[in-house]
Amino acid sequence: MPPQPSSQAFTAELIVDGQQFFDTLLDCITRAKYSIHIKIFMWRNDARGRAVLMALEKKIRQTPSIQVTIEKDAFGSRIYNLARYISLGNTPGDIFSSTYGLTFLRTYKSNVHFSYIGSRSLFFFKYLKEIDHSKVLVFDHLTPNAKAMIGGMNLADEYLTDPNHEDPDLGGWHDYMVLLRGMPVQQLLPEPQKKSKKQNWFFRSLRQGLEVLVHVGGRRRFRHTVLAELSRAKETVVIEHGYITDDPVIRKIQSLAQNGVRVQVILPDRSDGFFHANIASVRKLLKPSPSFPDKNKFLTVFLYRGMIHGKVMVIDQQTAIVGSANLTRLSFNLLQETNAIFRSTSGIVTRLVDQLSADLANCEALTWETIPRFNPVRAFFERMVI
Repeated sequence: MPPQPSSQAFTAELIVDGQQFFDTLLDCITRAKYSIHIKIFMWRNDARGRAVLMALEKKIRQTPSIQVTIEKDAFGSRIYNLARYISLGNTPGDIFSSTYGLTFLRTYKSNVHFSYIGSRSLFFFKYLKEIDHSKVLVFDHLTPNAKAMIGGMNLADEYLTDPNHEDPDLGGWHDYMVLLRGMPVQQLLPEPQKKSKKQNWFFRSLRQGLEVLVHVGGRRRFRHTVLAELSRAKETVVIEHGYITDDPVIRKIQSLAQNGVRVQVILPDRSDGFFHANIASVRKLLKPSPSFPDKNKFLTVFLYRGMIHGKVMVIDQQTAIVGSANLTRLSFNLLQETNAIFRSTSGIVTRLVDQLSADLANCEALTWETIPRFNPVRAFFERMVI
């Protein structure tokens, strides 16, 4: 029986990029004594993905009583397996479709409780209703030493490797997680299957200054939250996202700038298949407006040299949103997501402000004249699937 939680002080730490997340994850696995719960969208059978599974295997051997729960999104598995099929085996597939992953599950079936989230049907429309895009990792919940990580990173080389600013194509993706300690982290593990059909939104204030939102199927709720937070902006907004295609968010950004709020939007200069959709959004944001000739005075769009997979924003340097949800129709309307809102003038908010300022040194500001060329047809279809 694990010890019960006490009034241990709460702490939150911002994790930036893959190497720090990889090191922190291995440390959390090593230190866990009672339980490990991993809820993940993608887990690739590559070097870093296998290293995490090896760490779990080592932990089970060292601590035979430990219980490991793995909730793996079924659609995320199919994406990696489809990529492996298309590449004729040159791209690693899903780790639990591999011999190593299946052997792990059979060997440690008394310790490991594995399940796929969502439908494994071949009907694509069912996936769109049931995909769980969350990344939630919880260690020793219901104990004084409970820890949890939430954010945007999956378990694969591209996520667990730091970016290479000299040659971005050789490095990992820019992304974020948050590490939470000393809180009742079981609240990060909602059970949507036990909720009524009307109760499809999980919203919980874990302590003053921190709210965790889990989108479990209801429509428009997280979009509403994002738009409400943006509406409170008085002076500045900085948004760094891998994908921005949602029209209500784009209109809100334009409205903020028109009202004198300085908005900076940071997007990647490359993408994993959605570059054209992003640039189409940039064109909407920067399109000249006769009624608002000073738009570029308050709204600046930057292209970051490298791939961004992060999903963060800071409002007036006192509110930060970090999580798994993209600023896209699919994330807002259909996917299950987990996000955190921090309200403070210190801690994670300050750390994120500093990081975003540093990122601007690796960016190029765009004007209407310097927007990269893109294919409108490709942009249309990309918007349909993200």
